[in-house]
Amino acid sequence: MKKTAPVKKSGRTKAAAASKKRAETVGPLQRVQLRLVRMVKLNAGIVVAQEGLPTETDVEVTASCRVEPDDSVARVVVDCKLTGKAAKQVSGQSKLTMHIAYEIIYGTEEQDDAVLTLLKESAEHLANHAALVAWPYIRETVQSTAGRMGLPPILLPIHHFGSLMATPSESAEAAVIN
Repeated sequence: MKKTAPVKKSGRTKAAAASKKRAETVGPLQRVQLRLVRMVKLNAGIVVAQEGLPTETDVEVTASCRVEPDDSVARVVVDCKLTGKAAKQVSGQSKLTMHIAYEIIYGTEEQDDAVLTLLKESAEHLANHAALVAWPYIRETVQSTAGRMGLPPILLPIHHFGSLMATPSESAEAAVIN
């Protein structure tokens, strides 16, 4: 039977060393992780007049980002307002409204000033990313809610978002809690 020399153990495990090396080689924003996606609001209503069900829809999507320094998290609320109306402009026309909001939470394990600064500076990027994350959930919510209301399916397109936040100066003031 062969005997091997005992291996000296250092104070750090291999996993901890690998984690530290990875943290040194990745960009700062790559340390931010998606932690939670949850629906925080769903309101839907319909008024049906003689001309029948609404046939045209309009969708408005906005996002707002709030950084909470105590928890090292950024909370993004993606808000979708859908309105539907009949094609003909008639008084007392049919009207459909849906208001859906999803909260997307990003966080990091680190709680130093550099990470908080990074979260604050990345508010617009996180808001745009959150809209892309939330959109499939919003599409499914609209379609299933319409079905539950007895309406024909409302299929929202696969969406390409530009910037959803206000101008950078407005978003920096309104979106970040110090």
